[in-house]
Amino acid sequence: MRKALVAVALLALTPGCADLDEYLDDNWVSVVFFTLSATVSLWCFSSARKSNKMFERMESTPISPVAEIQEGATEIKGRVKAKDDILVSPWGRKKCVYYKFKVEEEKSSEGGTYTTTFVKEEECVPFVVRDETGEASIDNKDATYELKLDTHNQSGVFKSPTPELKQLLKTRYGKRTRGLIFRKALTYHETALEIDDEVYVFGTATAENPARNEGYLLQNGEMPLIITDKGGSSVELGYQKDGMTLMVIGGVASCFALLGFILLVT
Repeated sequence: MRKALVAVALLALTPGCADLDEYLDDNWVSVVFFTLSATVSLWCFSSARKSNKMFERMESTPISPVAEIQEGATEIKGRVKAKDDILVSPWGRKKCVYYKFKVEEEKSSEGGTYTTTFVKEEECVPFVVRDETGEASIDNKDATYELKLDTHNQSGVFKSPTPELKQLLKTRYGKRTRGLIFRKALTYHETALEIDDEVYVFGTATAENPARNEGYLLQNGEMPLIITDKGGSSVELGYQKDGMTLMVIGGVASCFALLGFILLVT
């Protein structure tokens, strides 16, 4: 479909050109330049509109006490409580309902250095958020977590990993921190959503059991399910910043597309 639209556009732009194939052969650089620039521009503006729309929706959705939740887009603030099971994070040994432990390895090649995932483990269990008015269940299987980094460390040629990290990688993941000769350049990260952490939750509220009036469940929907311990405004401003950045990139891409258009018709 896109190729057909490009061909139609080129025919409209070049009414005096009897052979489109010959025209494309002679101007393929301009065609590619125009097509890529226009595609990037359209994608950026479309994505910016989505980010700005989400920012406006979040900004216009006030924080609701749990007892006053209504169906639809919702934001609540409260403390994390376990529903059934409790997790223990691999590194920090913290009691939590979600954790992500990730180790990245820096490697070298002829083109420079690059990073690969050495170890990654991410787990979550159902939980509730409770405030002074009640509690709401969180359907966190499709949640986006925006959490503060709890623990961070590095090891490499001149720095040994801690004995705890070395043992953890060996026993839990079957990984070694040393290569054939030197220690591997590793960066360790762990985030965890601990019991009693204060969080903001954005999501779409639905009644868990309307017949019994048993409260609400927050899940993905018209409002994406986002769980953060950084404050609600940080999430909102993130969407606003993304929208502004995409608008700028889209504007620059539009200028390049205009230049490509001029090259095509001159």
